[in-house]
Amino acid sequence: MNRRPSESHALPPCAWLERCLLAALEAAPDETAAVREHLERCATCREARADADRILGALRSLPRPDAPDLAPAVLARLPRHSASCFPHALRLRISRAAGLLLAAGALALALVRLRRPEAPDAPDAAVTRAATRPPAAAQSVSDGARRNALDWLASTQLPDGSWDVRALGGRPEHAPALAAIALLALQNEGAPGREEVLRRGAGALLARQRPSGAFGPDGSFLMYNHGMATVALLQLHPACGTPAWRPALDAAIAFIRDAQQPAGGWGYRPGADGGPANASVSAWQLDALGRARQQGWDDRDGHLRRGLFWLSTLADSEGLVGYHQAGDLPSSRLTTTALGFYCLARAGDGLAGTRPVMHAMARSLKRLVESQPWASDPNPYRDYFVARAVQAWSVGAPDPAPPDLAPMRHSLVADRIASGPSRGIWEPRDAYARVGGWIYSTSLSALALHPGR
Repeated sequence: MNRRPSESHALPPCAWLERCLLAALEAAPDETAAVREHLERCATCREARADADRILGALRSLPRPDAPDLAPAVLARLPRHSASCFPHALRLRISRAAGLLLAAGALALALVRLRRPEAPDAPDAAVTRAATRPPAAAQSVSDGARRNALDWLASTQLPDGSWDVRALGGRPEHAPALAAIALLALQNEGAPGREEVLRRGAGALLARQRPSGAFGPDGSFLMYNHGMATVALLQLHPACGTPAWRPALDAAIAFIRDAQQPAGGWGYRPGADGGPANASVSAWQLDALGRARQQGWDDRDGHLRRGLFWLSTLADSEGLVGYHQAGDLPSSRLTTTALGFYCLARAGDGLAGTRPVMHAMARSLKRLVESQPWASDPNPYRDYFVARAVQAWSVGAPDPAPPDLAPMRHSLVADRIASGPSRGIWEPRDAYARVGGWIYSTSLSALALHPGR
């Protein structure tokens, strides 16, 4: 279905949208100049502003009806001293309130028109066609949805290469992680014209690195920020890295190694005092160390091997992976089993002792994927790791046939905003919606459709 953003997450596709619309009413000269400059480069805001101007123009052109002046009646109902002391001021406020009410109605119409899909109560025509056409046509629809998402990500990048996380529904303390997954999605596209977007994005991410080598502020999200940022930079490194990146990546990889707990996993904060190690945080550190090893960084001290063996201990006898330990958090089993299999298969290929565990994970993962009610349970973080796991299937699975991800992809394509200026984005609706906002849901959903390298 073509979805409208819910009331709790109804954010515009551009952080300047409301500002541009309000300037149609009245604005200081400096504000008018700033808005005019923004409108020159933002097609979304230009379209919305044009709608607002047309609506306001039509309203202003209507003949004034012969209506009674309501101000005396309003004043007569006020206490005598108020009416006598401030009649002129109150008349001005009543008139201004009426004008603002009219303008608010016009702007509301413009916003509704901007955010409303072309057919809000009907299935997306492209998705409906995909359901009845051959697999190649369905793949074409999936690719189109991903391209639309990446166009939106590129259009919302700021000139310095960052994203306005708060304006896009996320929390600023998670900005490194959100920029990282946006860059993973954009780098994965492989289309020309994205080089400058990636270069600026990598520069903005590198500028956030602290002297310790860490990305992001101290706090409970530090290791997520750092792991995701390091994965993104390592993925970008072969294509657009420079010699100046090497010291930054050396420091980032060293930070991951130093933050590892003695048993082999990682918690929300670095080191043994960073809280219980968990599968989700550890997966990003292991992905980074695995990519680093593939690009020439050694693992002579065994950080990667120790982390992978620790991760394998989270699997129960059926291969289902827990969060802190085997058997816990059954509601997250699909996510944790997918990320566990992905890490072992990608980074642990050939690691002695883990292959039987990988095989058990693969069997359980296939069963979980094929019984998952995708449409009723949106979760882009889970979908990302499921897609990554299936991508690595040939390395770690005994069964030559991976689980069929067509139902997941069909659900993702159907769940996006498919038309209008917000076309291509996914509404954040899972447990991390308020943390990641639109960047989180759109980047990971695009990666789930095509995970890339």
